[in-house]
Amino acid sequence: RIEYDPSCPLVGEVTNGDLEGGTGYGWDTSTSMGGIAETDVSGVGIGGSYGARLHIDAGCESASMWVPMSIPMTSTMSNPTLSFQGNLSSGETAALTIGDLPDIVLEGTGSYGDRRVCLPHHMAGAVYDVAWEAEYWGACGVAAGPLDLYVDNVRVLDDTTCVFASGMLDPGFEASTADDK
Repeated sequence: RIEYDPSCPLVGEVTNGDLEGGTGYGWDTSTSMGGIAETDVSGVGIGGSYGARLHIDAGCESASMWVPMSIPMTSTMSNPTLSFQGNLSSGETAALTIGDLPDIVLEGTGSYGDRRVCLPHHMAGAVYDVAWEAEYWGACGVAAGPLDLYVDNVRVLDDTTCVFASGMLDPGFEASTADDK
């Protein structure tokens, strides 16, 4: 007999991805040197709902939060995509990590926007953590930023614009920068 583990997300879902209820259930956080990570903040989500927040404002500070995501088989979702509403302080950067994929750099605009990440087919049929991380390097305690990252409505959806040619994550190298040599 197979028994359901309530700590695992249902197939094709993110545990408590809408962050409603004010409990932060299913999310984990980590901070150092005064960083703040909260997953049950009223009023910071879309339309004043609950959301998650990272905050740092001095050197050596860091904050991170993560939640499990279940990616369905491609037979039920042919173009799996991570979608979330995010608001990052203008001019700041934070990292998004999905399972064992390379970090994705998020760039702040100072306003909420729909962020989407196409998920490669080799990830289908498994559960991975989705993590957001912010940190300041430099002299410890010296004021910087501040950096605020707000996250809401985290989900997995089928996006027909997410198609991987030859199974490669970035076949045209559009995501590379001049420093990637």
